[in-house]
Amino acid sequence: MAALGVAVALACATYYLLECPIRFGALAGKAAPPLLAGLAAVAALGAALHREWITARLSGPAFLAIDEATQDWKYPGQSNFRRQTQFLSWEVHSHRPQKVLFIGDSHMEQYWSRVEYVIEAQPDAALSAEFATYSGCPPLPGVNVQGWGISCDRFFEYALARAWSRDVEAVVFGAYWEGYLLGKFGTEHAPRHLYSVDDPLRTNLQLDSPDMQIAFDEFARQLSRLVASGRRVFIVLSNQTSPRFDPLTMIPARVRLALRVAPQFAIDPSSRSVAVQPYASFALPVVRKLRAIAAATGAEIVDPSDTLCNPLTCATISTDGTPLYSDSNHLRPFFARERAAFLDPMLLLDAGSAARLTSHPAEGPAQ
Repeated sequence: MAALGVAVALACATYYLLECPIRFGALAGKAAPPLLAGLAAVAALGAALHREWITARLSGPAFLAIDEATQDWKYPGQSNFRRQTQFLSWEVHSHRPQKVLFIGDSHMEQYWSRVEYVIEAQPDAALSAEFATYSGCPPLPGVNVQGWGISCDRFFEYALARAWSRDVEAVVFGAYWEGYLLGKFGTEHAPRHLYSVDDPLRTNLQLDSPDMQIAFDEFARQLSRLVASGRRVFIVLSNQTSPRFDPLTMIPARVRLALRVAPQFAIDPSSRSVAVQPYASFALPVVRKLRAIAAATGAEIVDPSDTLCNPLTCATISTDGTPLYSDSNHLRPFFARERAAFLDPMLLLDAGSAARLTSHPAEGPAQ
């Protein structure tokens, strides 16, 4: 209500103090040419920026690695975003008919490059893979995210139906779990507005909301059924997140504020890694909930930090100085391909085959 009141007050002020004098006062008839000239200048500036005739101040060779990192993404589909029916999934085929179904949001999509790598490296040993994802939606039943045209609940029904296909041997659920219930770690971003589809008021769900518990209980029931059918079921926890993973934050303040564009700069040593424990403490309430569901259903919990980080810290850049994330919470494709080895046992039933795909420290994307 306070925000609405401020908006009304500002609207009244601009109307009486600006619009009325221009339209009906002494400036009437004289203001049109300057206003049109201003609009033309703004339009010309927008066109110049769009065509890159004017470049951003922080651009050039020194910032190329940062720019590439922020735009680095590899996924073959469009995440079903804004779809309400006729959902799609994408597959990577091995020489085996059985498959692993990966269900989740963009945090599941980021692992496409590792799954593709494993299957291409061992097509005879690896199972095929299918990705059923909806960006911005938690893979939970009966809930939706506020927004036009978003259908998280219908998508979950579609994905669950895919899980019961005869050729699906394992089902993997993964998401930015705490992002929907706790917010973004290290920022003031509130969690997305999640609501029960049975609630006509669309009340914002909290982790301890009764309707949220209903969703978790139904999720557990569906996992129990899948496990009882003989399928392997996994819950992948969120990967470590932090504002300091964002490549844009790696530009030192002295460079951002300098009057002249730096020909080159080095990332501060303090920005090369983040501590594991602060994020782990932040996400713990959601992790406890997911671990309890796994224990009750026979599903297996998988923690990406086991291979993406060491026990105390997570690197933000590779040994050659390349950012490992594209933003504060998404892994770059080359980093996922090289280090997301926790996915291998899902695809390779033979332990020997999995062992041969030894991970190496991330060295930057292939040129």
